[in-house]
Amino acid sequence: VVAYVPGIDPTDDILDSLALSFPELRIVRVPFAASYARAKGFMINESIAAVSGKWVALLDADVIAPPDFLDGLDRHRDMVAFITSDGRKMLDAAATARILLGQTRPWEPGEYAKLLEGAGDYRKRESDDEIPVGYCQCVRRDVLDKVKYIEFNHFEGADWFFGKQVREEFGKEARIEGMVMLHLDHGGSQWYGTGKQM
Repeated sequence: VVAYVPGIDPTDDILDSLALSFPELRIVRVPFAASYARAKGFMINESIAAVSGKWVALLDADVIAPPDFLDGLDRHRDMVAFITSDGRKMLDAAATARILLGQTRPWEPGEYAKLLEGAGDYRKRESDDEIPVGYCQCVRRDVLDKVKYIEFNHFEGADWFFGKQVREEFGKEARIEGMVMLHLDHGGSQWYGTGKQM
């Protein structure tokens, strides 16, 4: 399920390419008007109706999950209602460029580990009270019936409030020990509709 604003980045072209390359992949597009470009909470809340599975992985578009991501979720799904990674590695501009140009392929054996060992800042459980923030929040589908994202018209804070409320309602999350997400660098550029990375 891809929530996005058509025309501000190449999302439609990427989804078209994915559909052609992986015809067995079910892709659900949930387009929004340009006025919602920064309304992450609103887009998530409105997109949930398109979800058909028992679990929902809320991932930012500039994050790459490790090849064993789904296996990690599967090991914890019967124990808790909320799962997240152990942290994220902020990649530098050079590593990001190689990924975007297809020179580095993180899903191939050994490549993900090389990126984790390379340049960039590692952020382990970075938020206040270690509440999982929005680059990787995985919850049972029924959680989203009870806990909604706050609908700010910006990217800051709604994910922290969501994580905090899920904890209060459903208990503490499980951390997939040693699982680190890769976070692409976008510095001051506007690729994929993003603003300056803080």
